[in-house]
Amino acid sequence: MHIKCMAGNYDAIEKIVIDLHPYEVPELIATPITQGLPNYLHWIKETSQS
Repeated sequence: MHIKCMAGNYDAIEKIVIDLHPYEVPELIATPITQGLPNYLHWIKETSQS
């Protein structure tokens, strides 16, 4: 599963995944985005707002 979010939302997402995932140690990594289609990056920003 890929979850697209802003870095500020990572901690909350990490907690939810750890609480709900059946694995003892789920693969949970963050990948910084350094470039991308501007409209797509804007979409991520807009849809990741609390």
